Amino acid sequence: FDRFLADQVAPCADSPRLHVLRRGSPHVPASAYDGGAAPCGGYFLQHGRTGAAVDPGPGFVADFMDAGFAFSQVGSVFISNAQEGQCGGLASILALLHAYNEGVGRDVRAAVAKDAALGRFPDLDGRTEREILEALSAEYERRFSEQRKRVDVYLSLGAFRTHAPLLAAGDPCGCRAHVLEAGHPPVELGDGVRVLPIPAWRAGGDCGQGALGLVWEFETSALVYTGETAYTPRIGREYAEIRGRLRSPDKPVALLARLGGSGKTEKDVSEGQLEYGEAFRGDCLGRNGVIALADALRPGLVILSGMGEELCGQRARLAGLFGDVFGDCGIRFLPADAGFCINGALEVWAVDRVDYSQGRAFPVLVRRFVPYASVRAEEEGAHILYYNAGTRADVDGLMSQALQGRRDGRKNPLPHEAVLLAD
Repeated sequence: FDRFLADQVAPCADSPRLHVLRRGSPHVPASAYDGGAAPCGGYFLQHGRTGAAVDPGPGFVADFMDAGFAFSQVGSVFISNAQEGQCGGLASILALLHAYNEGVGRDVRAAVAKDAALGRFPDLDGRTEREILEALSAEYERRFSEQRKRVDVYLSLGAFRTHAPLLAAGDPCGCRAHVLEAGHPPVELGDGVRVLPIPAWRAGGDCGQGALGLVWEFETSALVYTGETAYTPRIGREYAEIRGRLRSPDKPVALLARLGGSGKTEKDVSEGQLEYGEAFRGDCLGRNGVIALADALRPGLVILSGMGEELCGQRARLAGLFGDVFGDCGIRFLPADAGFCINGALEVWAVDRVDYSQGRAFPVLVRRFVPYASVRAEEEGAHILYYNAGTRADVDGLMSQALQGRRDGRKNPLPHEAVLLAD
């Protein structure tokens, strides 16, 4: 944990990248080894040396650390609504920020004391003790102000009202809070990345007040994130107009859609007979909401995230069914779960080949970024979802062994690198 808090990380070579830390549902584990319920993680948009934590749920910090990131990489936080699943990790992030800056303060204090002991402040000669202490204190404040970590937190109106007491300390602890609303100017994150807030809506309560979606615009593409929205005709019209707000309307676009559940409120309706209130849910997009937004935006890729527990084990199949609906339009659908990663060129981190040349007892699954059109989502039971662009038979064989190990009650049926995929 100390290393997670203190490590400094080199810039990301394939920046930007979006990492999915959020499991399909708070109750559906994605790991081959974790058989218990796992809280929501969130998303991490990596760009350059830092990145943005997006909708950090209660399990964000643990998932972020397990994914190999360091806390120094969190430069900003975006929260789309006030639900616990989207902002439950904010308190942990702010606590880590406080601890991180305390460490910076100790280091700065020690450095100032050392410089004073070595006589590196000649202008202090002949001053009184009080003047020396004041000068050293001012030097400490100057250095600490330069070196301490600051995190910008962008929240929907409802999330800000919910967390106002938590954010009250403000800049003294390194946190700067900003209320973000649809229609606001884009937020420039640097490294060619900017964020545009777009409207979202969900029925009932204060959690959805001022709810947001986000558009992450990169130099060569854009990724539209729905947030925890339901579908309404107004939301549909907004999505139809999104391309006009981009710096280049012709750039490739992908949609990251939080599907939510697939409950009884969604009726089977024939094509062209979608009656609002019957065909759509009010608490999430659902199947018909995803179809409606995809039809309005017409992205090249739709990434299905945040699926309900009832879809456990059916995520890859569901993505295929969505793809059948839009077969003539060339829209590709992929399910997303913890471990999914896509870069600014809209390439997906996928298994490319199986390496048998390492001299190990088990082969290693080698991954690289692959154009999304070449990637297949493969699902083994309820607990293994992975992305394959290579030799399917070899990869599926290894994953089947892992799944059989779970059924046989073995905690670790294959070595870590064989199941979790080596880089």
